[in-house]
Amino acid sequence: MGRFRWLEMGDGSEPTGAGRPPSGAPDLDEGACLAKADEHFRAGRYESALQWYSRALRFVIGLEEAWVGQVRCLLELEEHVEANIWADRALERFPESPDLLAAKAAALRHTRGIARAMEYSDASLGVKGKPVGAYPWLVRGDLLLNGGSSRQSAERCFAKALELGGADWYTHFLVGSALMARGLHEQARQRLSAATGMERRNAMLYCTLGACYEQLGDVGAAIMTYSRALEADSKCKQAKTRLAALSRVGWLRRLVSRIRRG
Repeated sequence: MGRFRWLEMGDGSEPTGAGRPPSGAPDLDEGACLAKADEHFRAGRYESALQWYSRALRFVIGLEEAWVGQVRCLLELEEHVEANIWADRALERFPESPDLLAAKAAALRHTRGIARAMEYSDASLGVKGKPVGAYPWLVRGDLLLNGGSSRQSAERCFAKALELGGADWYTHFLVGSALMARGLHEQARQRLSAATGMERRNAMLYCTLGACYEQLGDVGAAIMTYSRALEADSKCKQAKTRLAALSRVGWLRRLVSRIRRG
């Protein structure tokens, strides 16, 4: 199982090896561990989130949200093979979980292709007797965007996700990120801007919007957005790096402009 052998196995064994939560951490209950995991996940600290989801499962092995969280962390870390393995383990416990079926679909996209992934996506949207939230629709939209379907079909799925989870800034962020990954930067900017209107303390969100502005060629807006990332987190390395790079670009542009005028 490689570097993730310490993940909660679901068989009562203790997680071992590097990466587990520090032994000096307070002895929190599963709810507190899950809250910490979600906090780290939404800040883009996926390895830390993974550790806290695993710890939550040491308290309550049947905590579906933590199983979903483990798989989604592995997806964000681009550990697609591991994500497939842990999705299968989770689905042994929760075979009709819309979110786990969707996470499995997201993992399969990278390991077995869009067609196989769509089978699990179909299943995630077709579970009877269970409410389907925003995440399965987000995955479906992403699969459609990357599978050669019409953009309108994907946008309908994203619209459904926003209908279900649009009160949460993170849903807007995920839609924006999916659009950005496909080069749809103006549409992505709209979603990411909406997210910043709802959440003003998340450096990862501002950095993603800043990168989107860069792709749109709006250096001024990118600089302002990265500056807001540093206001949210003064230690944000990505914001510092991009601001330094963009300041050099601005200096070069001013130099070229002076040369041309001269």
